[in-house]
Amino acid sequence: MRAYTEKHSNARFVEDYIFREGAEFIGGTLIFTTKRAARLQLEELAAGQEILHTTLSLPEGLHMARQEWLQVVFIQLELMGLPPLEIPSLIGRHADANCDHVHFAHIPTTFVGTLIKPRLSRRDTDRNHVQLAKRLGLPAPIYFDPKTPTLRPPTPRRKLNSPARMALYRAMTEIFENDPPTSIEGLKARLRSRSEPITLMDARNSHGIYSYRYRTAHGEVWGGELGEAWQPRHLHTRFDLAMALPASSLALSIRHSKDKMKEAIHAAHTECAKCNLAIARSRIHHQGNRRENRRADAADRIAPTVGERQDRARETDDVGALRPAGRTHDARAHSTGHEGLSGFDHRGSAGPRRTLERPRDTRARERGRPETHLATPEHPGALSFGSWLARTLNILRQNFQDWRWKRLPKRLAIVVAFSAGDQAIISPREVQVLREGPDAALLFQILERRQFEPVVATDPQPDTQPLPPADECGPDF
Repeated sequence: MRAYTEKHSNARFVEDYIFREGAEFIGGTLIFTTKRAARLQLEELAAGQEILHTTLSLPEGLHMARQEWLQVVFIQLELMGLPPLEIPSLIGRHADANCDHVHFAHIPTTFVGTLIKPRLSRRDTDRNHVQLAKRLGLPAPIYFDPKTPTLRPPTPRRKLNSPARMALYRAMTEIFENDPPTSIEGLKARLRSRSEPITLMDARNSHGIYSYRYRTAHGEVWGGELGEAWQPRHLHTRFDLAMALPASSLALSIRHSKDKMKEAIHAAHTECAKCNLAIARSRIHHQGNRRENRRADAADRIAPTVGERQDRARETDDVGALRPAGRTHDARAHSTGHEGLSGFDHRGSAGPRRTLERPRDTRARERGRPETHLATPEHPGALSFGSWLARTLNILRQNFQDWRWKRLPKRLAIVVAFSAGDQAIISPREVQVLREGPDAALLFQILERRQFEPVVATDPQPDTQPLPPADECGPDF
């Protein structure tokens, strides 16, 4: 239902055509008794202005009632930018034609004299046609859009109303579908090589503008007569599109191959990740088995006997180690109270201590001063306590599970408690086993192979009281 609008200088078409014999009066905003009175009244209100004549037609076989037609006309006037109840208008219906349609005459001026500019351009008319069809539930028409490049633009059927136009339309459609040219010379050659040759000529149209005129077996026709899409400027845009198609096809094929390569690479990475995960799980399983076996062997091999403990006590007495009076070796280990382990669930029980230490004479000379080393020419590469602690915790993480640690107050040392209940004190100089067990024995064995390094005291140390000797385990832990 596309609106066709014509402009007239007078209103004779109202009397001669709109209200011809067999026409039906639909409505409007004027009151009249005869067709001549309607024409004279309309010309008087126009006052020399142009009178518009618009036609709306339903598809063949469809009909609407009088009231429905009146609503459609009012909607069309609104789409054209004209208020239907404020301008002079007359509406007549021709129901005796091949298709049901109406004609209405109107003036783009209100009754109070306000001039209104209607929207009558081709683009506005196309847009109004689409909106009106959607409101009525009719199939929405497809119009050519210059912003959308295409090799086969839509051509209105109403434009194909002569043999010459039909022949040109078929030839142009087949050429751009099968072998689109990239220049006007290529189009001329393809039109001449057809079974029904068509000649393309450059000529001036009625507006004095150079355009393309086609000579067919049925006569000559301008390209623009097929629609806006076949005008010279849009035809050259189609040449550019045909030139870009090979590059676009290559780009699309490369993109498709690139996507496939990405999928293959991703699948390969996934398989590699699965294999690495399986290897890592197997390695962890074997390491766990070896660790359990090593713990059991170390516990059997390192467990001290009563004779070994007595020999160690005698060695300590020989080098002049002082022991508080009235306290034996085993009793001293039992009476520590383990104040440093107050945050642990498992407290240390009585039992021998196993010590990995430097020579006894060195320890004897260093008694009475804090257990720390400052950076001196003797220890140029001394570690800070934080560096030593980081290395020690890393060793524990690599070899043990389910353990906890806590730093001892006023001393550069930590105490470690394992899930089985065995406990040990680790300092930069030695390892003291407070409670025997497989984990403590394995820790003693691991650190026995490592060489202890000097540690720089980075934490503030008390200046008034020296720390107790290394073999003293009392409340000052």
